[in-house]
Amino acid sequence: MNVRKVERTVLSVEQSEGNGARVRRSIGRKELRNLDPFLMLDEFKVSKPAGFPDHPHRGFETVTYVLEGITAHEDFCGHSGQLKAGDLQSRTNSKYEATDCPDEEQQKVEPHHTVVLGDGDSVRVENKGSEVSHFVLIAGEPIREPVVQHGPFVMTTEEEIRQAISDYQTGRNGFERAINWRSKIRDSF
Repeated sequence: MNVRKVERTVLSVEQSEGNGARVRRSIGRKELRNLDPFLMLDEFKVSKPAGFPDHPHRGFETVTYVLEGITAHEDFCGHSGQLKAGDLQSRTNSKYEATDCPDEEQQKVEPHHTVVLGDGDSVRVENKGSEVSHFVLIAGEPIREPVVQHGPFVMTTEEEIRQAISDYQTGRNGFERAINWRSKIRDSF
């Protein structure tokens, strides 16, 4: 058994995002930019009236895992709902695995850190503290494609980004319902 070793840890720095939400981002900051296949990893806390403004997406998948509380979501295609503690939502049909799995090579990891592991075929984690510890283990096969990111659009070329922005602004190619859309949950804040 080849246990994966910790290559580095990155602090998830808290910042303001959206309309008063507090976000801790690790993947997506300059210290850990685009960890293929992941673009961003956020831990966020949102309490009314805070939230995120209506916005489009194109070119990437989102996964939301709720640790505690309730969060509401809605998109311009009419999909909406609430997620409660323990719920996992993927915004596409891609395969994702979320697992509670305990790392060998004794290395202490402080709260709110993202740990990047090296190659191997297993992961081991041990909590030597007296407090309960929680973590999420995510993994994915690298895509190995260029990444061009502009706001909520992620493509492989600048031209595709310009096209996505144009499509959004003119309501074409998947954004037909976005033109005059205003979310219902937006007004509940």
